[in-house]
Amino acid sequence: MKPRMNHCRSVLVSISACLLLLGCEAKLDRPDFDPQWSSSKALEQCDANSDGQIDPSEAAAAPGLLMAFDQWDTNGDKLISGDEFGERIAKYKASAGSVASAGFTVTYKKKPLPGAEVILDPEPFMGEGFAPAKGTTDRRGYVSLNRPDMGDGGYPGVYLGLYRVRISKQEGGKELLAEKYNTASELGFDSGGQTREARTSPRFDLE
Repeated sequence: MKPRMNHCRSVLVSISACLLLLGCEAKLDRPDFDPQWSSSKALEQCDANSDGQIDPSEAAAAPGLLMAFDQWDTNGDKLISGDEFGERIAKYKASAGSVASAGFTVTYKKKPLPGAEVILDPEPFMGEGFAPAKGTTDRRGYVSLNRPDMGDGGYPGVYLGLYRVRISKQEGGKELLAEKYNTASELGFDSGGQTREARTSPRFDLE
């Protein structure tokens, strides 16, 4: 019986070692959130009149920020200061989780748009560690985007942050959608407001 017991112990030790190894491999790296750097770069990108603040018209230079303007304008003065911007990035940095869901429903002329390519481009001021994520809508017009290079690739979603959204639908090499949805996209997404448990996905209703 003793040899059998030793064999069982060896198997258990091997399984435990594998689980520990898998746990290490599945560890999810966090972006290097830098509130001061991001704030400076955001002002550089958007603050056209150099007054140290970003108004809604200036935020159009970063559709992700424009989409989330009211949430980032914490004092409600219709301006986002460098401090307000930095505070939001600091919240990302302090967050227990660095990944948010990124599922979207796309419609065109009030009907689901299947076969459309959806790309999330991180705004430049988000910093290193961010990269585009893309996917293709299904017959319901739905797409769930993942960053395959995060951790072991098993994490659905994208890093917390602001993104420009590009949506393209081509037939015969011809783009069917207006430039404001792709090459000159005005669409934005703030993944910081999303959770994996969200029951509904953001919608992009194109015309």
